[in-house]
Amino acid sequence: TGATIEHDTLIGDHCHISTGAFINGACVVERNSFIGSNATLVQEVHIGEHCLIAAGASVTKNTEAGHIYAGNPAKKIKSL
Repeated sequence: TGATIEHDTLIGDHCHISTGAFINGACVVERNSFIGSNATLVQEVHIGEHCLIAAGASVTKNTEAGHIYAGNPAKKIKSL
């Protein structure tokens, strides 16, 4: 799908990595999370369980489980 997942990254069970997403090195995406199209995760970012990262979001900090994040830089916008 054109997604890029770099070195030392861990992707949990039942995650969806959308078209064109960039996940830089040493990131962790916990289970049941969704990474939208063209989203970018900077190096060493930790995405909590059950998170939705919106299309085009730029995640520069760790996220809390069970929330939706959007924007550049990504901010928590809603609980799931």
